[in-house]
Amino acid sequence: MIYVNRGKMYFRMVKNLVILKIYFIAIGILLISCASGSKSQGARPLLKELTENTYSKQDWFVPLLPAIMGISADQAIWRDTSDNHSIAQLVTHLIFWNNRILSAFKGNEVPDFDGDNNRTFIQLSDKDWNELVGEVQLLESEWKQVINNASRQKIIKWQSEIANMCAHNAYHTGQIIYIRKQNEWWR
Repeated sequence: MIYVNRGKMYFRMVKNLVILKIYFIAIGILLISCASGSKSQGARPLLKELTENTYSKQDWFVPLLPAIMGISADQAIWRDTSDNHSIAQLVTHLIFWNNRILSAFKGNEVPDFDGDNNRTFIQLSDKDWNELVGEVQLLESEWKQVINNASRQKIIKWQSEIANMCAHNAYHTGQIIYIRKQNEWWR
């Protein structure tokens, strides 16, 4: 019985990820059309909405902050017996990439990266979990501010990168919710 329920949950998760992928392809097409020389505000409002939707504002899917709020440090560092990542590892991975893109967007020097993505999934001790959640909240605030204050040319140049970052956030948020549902830690 448990195997069947997990199979159904897995099927539902895959179906939702396919729908999410289609959603982001449609957004990508919309972003490209916004980048044309029209007199509209361009991609800025859409990027602001995407950023809010993947961090905190629930619209079509559960965003990152609600997905990680209300779980204990023990739950955050829990791992199954496979090579799957813990919730905390997924969050450290997102923070790594979101911070890296943010630094580049701001024109700051971005440290070299050796390409070993496994190093971005850091397992934390239980005392670090609350700090990690706070870092996600600060990231959202900073992304909103830089998108709002960036020039139109910068928005056009970075729109694809920011949209991809949001899709990446949504993908891993789905994994976080799956872990929570799998362990009956979801509402």
